[in-house]
Amino acid sequence: MTTVYVYVMDTMADWEAAHVMAELKSRRFFKKDAKNIELKTISCTKETVCSMGGLTIIPDCTVNEAAADKENMLILPGSDTWNAFPGRIHGMHRSISKF
Repeated sequence: MTTVYVYVMDTMADWEAAHVMAELKSRRFFKKDAKNIELKTISCTKETVCSMGGLTIIPDCTVNEAAADKENMLILPGSDTWNAFPGRIHGMHRSISKF
């Protein structure tokens, strides 16, 4: 089974991932024999995060618990925290580089 991870963090642009998440979950445009896809939220910790739109999200798993392989995918929505340190990934998000 393929797992699609959506990386969640404070100030994430929740609307950017919303469209693809809805289609992956509903499967309305999938072929009838398409593989099942598991959709999970992922973050550095399991602490709740608050999106730009005010949604409170509890991550399903941490980056360290995720399976990074060729069958899985990681979606990185926009966020104010990506630009916290221009020119390099903020230390808090560095662990996603395994994907």
